[in-house]
Amino acid sequence: MVRNGSWRFTLTVVAAVATTALAGCSSSKPKEAAGPSSIVVGEYSGINSLDPMMNTGSITIGGNETLAIYGTLIRWDSKKNEGVPYMAQSLEHNENYTEWTLKLRPGMVFSDGTPYNAAAVVKNLDRDRKSFFSIANSLSVVDSIKATDDTTVVIKLKQPNAQFSYVLSIGPGMIAAPSYIDKVDGGDKTAPAVGAGPFVVSEFKPGTSLTLKPNPTYALDKPLLSSLKFQMAGTEQAQLQAFESGQLQAGIVLDSHSDVEIREKKIPTISTRQTSGVAILLNNRKNSPLHDVRLRRAIQLAFNPKVWNERNNGGEEVASDMLFMKGSVFYSPDQQRIPYDPAAAKQLIDQVKAETKWDGKLNWVGPSTQTNQPVILSSMLNPLGVTLNVTNLPVANFYTKVYVDHDFDLAGGGGGIADATPYGSIHNNYVTPTNTLGYNNPKMAKIADEMGAASTLEQRQAVMKKFLELYIETVPAISCGTTTWNFFYKPNVNGLQQVGGQMIQFDKVWVS
Repeated sequence: MVRNGSWRFTLTVVAAVATTALAGCSSSKPKEAAGPSSIVVGEYSGINSLDPMMNTGSITIGGNETLAIYGTLIRWDSKKNEGVPYMAQSLEHNENYTEWTLKLRPGMVFSDGTPYNAAAVVKNLDRDRKSFFSIANSLSVVDSIKATDDTTVVIKLKQPNAQFSYVLSIGPGMIAAPSYIDKVDGGDKTAPAVGAGPFVVSEFKPGTSLTLKPNPTYALDKPLLSSLKFQMAGTEQAQLQAFESGQLQAGIVLDSHSDVEIREKKIPTISTRQTSGVAILLNNRKNSPLHDVRLRRAIQLAFNPKVWNERNNGGEEVASDMLFMKGSVFYSPDQQRIPYDPAAAKQLIDQVKAETKWDGKLNWVGPSTQTNQPVILSSMLNPLGVTLNVTNLPVANFYTKVYVDHDFDLAGGGGGIADATPYGSIHNNYVTPTNTLGYNNPKMAKIADEMGAASTLEQRQAVMKKFLELYIETVPAISCGTTTWNFFYKPNVNGLQQVGGQMIQFDKVWVS
């Protein structure tokens, strides 16, 4: 029985987080640390806006930067797999997880001196869930949001979600000052960001760099860094080169080549393994040829995990005919396998061409950090009569084209299924009306609801078997395997904390 009024809930699963040489999480700087210090962190993508509504709350697209400015209502404890209060004072749920009551710390203010109160939280959450950006996906389960007094917000859900606290630990939990929102929504897209987090903006060069300094009105312990800078360094290899030359003190890489290099050189890292962390996104909408499930199945049947691993992953076994690999709580050696059969793929492609007069051309959109992916996929599809028209864009522009405009047939991206929060993974990626794939299947919606109501690991594992069966049958995307996200750093950078969205919290960081 779940106790009413519990300020937190504990998941009974183990997160797929493997940390090597994790920096200490001390709340105060040791005596040997010499005065104020600063660090420069490599960005995975150069962000164009600090509006939290336009970012995903993910380490790869502005998450670290916006987290430093706004904080989050709830902090996700990646070791314990539970949400704990951060900017908020407490979070309680009712017995069936359909109502969540958020209590704020009294007297908090934004960096412009305006109150950080329940009305501000409601304004942010309502704005997020009514937006056309992907942040709305996480909140589509919400039925109503109401401030009952100056420090209390009651959130009612359309169906049970035992993992809802995670939502408030990523993008939706980043609360901007209403004064800033009014300026941005009024047309001033360059208005200075105003939050209540540990840092404030010192200088912002969209797409290039962001420099922060401590927020004098921050309600919690004062940050230990005198300056925190995020710098766009180019490709993942360019980040590593800048790191080794001393230009960066930390950075982010996702590709397997860099993962191998980091391990070989014994560079300290916070590493996260995620099922389907890299995927080929398929546009299921009617304006794409891939609306036809036969073509999506054909691409899946043509996808050769062995070739992908040889040419994209340095020979490491990342892609597989198993969606859930060893280390995941959903791994099972007898799980349903993803089929590979290029001859059957060719039959489906020819069938669609004959019936629809489709010319065999598909538009690929990918980030400029992963230009090899369409080349590898083309080698699998060209012999079957499919040609990819390739467009590679800077990550921020790629994000807009794919995740906001949905202007693609295939795209390099991610469809991560997190062990700790499987409901959010399924619901956001495959159920919400604004999901990136345009996927719409009532069976998947039912599976998501069952996952939201599941409160034990055994229940979630049973539901995930149903998900896997439908995933293979309808092919909403192509999983390129379990991937490793690496946040790497210098040995003298201490106090790093990993939170929701694989983001890194910097408020307790110090340099020895």
